[in-house]
Amino acid sequence: MDGQTEFPKTYLDRQGLSSRSKYLFVSYSHKSSQTVYKDLFGLYDLGLNYWYDTELRNGDIWYKTVEKRLADPDCCGAVFFFDGNCLSGDAIETEINLFEKYKAQRDELFSFCVIPEEDDSVYCIVRDAFLKCAGMKTSELQRALPEKRIQTVLKAFNKDKIYKLRTGDYLREIVEDVRKRAPEAVADAKTALDEFKLLMGDNVRQIDGKYEVSLGSYPFKPYDDGNLVVGKIQTLPDGVKVYNDNGNYYRFEPITWILAEVEDNTAKLVSKNILDICVGGKEQIADKLKFFTDNAFSDSEKELLDAEPYIPSADDIKKTEGKTDKLGVTPYVSGKNKLPFDFAWLADICGSSRKTLCGYINGLADIDDDYTDSYGGFMPAITIKIQGEK
Repeated sequence: MDGQTEFPKTYLDRQGLSSRSKYLFVSYSHKSSQTVYKDLFGLYDLGLNYWYDTELRNGDIWYKTVEKRLADPDCCGAVFFFDGNCLSGDAIETEINLFEKYKAQRDELFSFCVIPEEDDSVYCIVRDAFLKCAGMKTSELQRALPEKRIQTVLKAFNKDKIYKLRTGDYLREIVEDVRKRAPEAVADAKTALDEFKLLMGDNVRQIDGKYEVSLGSYPFKPYDDGNLVVGKIQTLPDGVKVYNDNGNYYRFEPITWILAEVEDNTAKLVSKNILDICVGGKEQIADKLKFFTDNAFSDSEKELLDAEPYIPSADDIKKTEGKTDKLGVTPYVSGKNKLPFDFAWLADICGSSRKTLCGYINGLADIDDDYTDSYGGFMPAITIKIQGEK
């Protein structure tokens, strides 16, 4: 194959492509693998993300693996490479039935039926298969070409399938058709992460394999230039925004966020530092969230939010892969009160009790269901829209 590997690659081999990327399932007869593999090499080079059974390992149960793939929400369709060899085994029957099963549950699934150039339709392939069985006894014919298998094939490929003859630039046609139906299944299409980075522009940067984002601001840097600030929040003539906390002034500074995950066209961000302290119960936490929501973002920044800011769960924190700073309290926090632990968050503010971690003390989790007897570090989370209307 002119220096190419023995087996075509799958979407899992693409550099920088998430294992959660969209892809198509490939169905074919192993007797036709030499021809099919040439097509798969071409489809891979054109950017199509697909999976086929080269990933099966010894001991895997074939049909369970196939069903797992077709049931996968990231599987957006199938390519059936159909020829006479497919009729000599029950694989095509099983794979069609599994596809139809999940097609009934997910109408967005689509499929292509690729047939040899010399055959005008699936009917020609079935006819030729029967001609090769001429002279067989009925029992022999039933074993060679079971009636149920033929019915399954004709029923499936006689309706909403997209036929592609192996003529002309059919591989490129397949990729372009996929691009129209599921652009995320073509490798050169922008990923959600690409869209997020484009949206955030110079405000996003990659540090130690993790993405950090500057967005919004919060009053956590001490400020004193001799000017009297009237009211709780004021923007000074020089553009500095200041918060007056009983005569102690704090300047609004940009907030640094860690990208926890990109999923379903949204990006979840968790504050890199503890921005503030919460003392007491759910009402105080809700007040802190309201203050944050009202004052942390400009009107244009608020348009980026998919929902109001919230308190991240322990799982949200873990998705930052330890990139949040365990001692990352702001001057506003350390200047007011010393937290009784290294690193903290609160969650489940709508429940009757917290039922989550409130911090680490000497490396051990401190679990506390009572809001009223401890300080809590305020580390908000936000969700950003990265596609559609911004």
